Amino acid sequence: LGYALNCSWARLNLTGYYTHTYDGTDWQNFYFDDVNSFTYVSLTGLEKDYYGAELGVTFKVTSNFDINVTGTMAEAKYTSNSRVDYMLSTEGTTKQDICYNKGMRESGTPLAAVSLGLSYRIKGWYLDLTGNYYDRIYLSYSPNYRYRKSIENRKQIMSQRGIEIMDENNEPRESALSQAKGHGGFMLDGSIGRSIYLKHGSL
Repeated sequence: LGYALNCSWARLNLTGYYTHTYDGTDWQNFYFDDVNSFTYVSLTGLEKDYYGAELGVTFKVTSNFDINVTGTMAEAKYTSNSRVDYMLSTEGTTKQDICYNKGMRESGTPLAAVSLGLSYRIKGWYLDLTGNYYDRIYLSYSPNYRYRKSIENRKQIMSQRGIEIMDENNEPRESALSQAKGHGGFMLDGSIGRSIYLKHGSL
């Protein structure tokens, strides 16, 4: 769903989106430290939600000076746990379990970002200054850490330390399966240049 505005002093685009996917499949392979073996993993029955809003605005303060604002606030996460079929390279047999990956976010990209830019142009010169902030960067989650069998093994160890990772329904607590999160950051970009008009073109 989008809204666009064009007038003499501003251009604006605002977009909202929602996507739900179901019955998805993910494949992974990695070294499984718990059993000292490579493992090949198939996650099935995945459901995911993607939704958010995106904004882009250009304000024309004067004929030479513009202010640009862009931003996004998004969510991209699993909305169900999944069935997992995995095979260990040291055994060659397939095993089944439940992977508690509900609530895990897509990794590797900021889910929130905003940019503010100032642009000035006069007599062939241009000066630009842009500040960018980004946050909510999630790291890839480990499926084997969230297998039911792995959680039950961890439950015994944590109980000896006085930490309960299962609730009264013998389901994992959310705090026991939290996803690692990266730090946000800020960048400041500046540029200056000049266009030179020649007899047959420009430089």
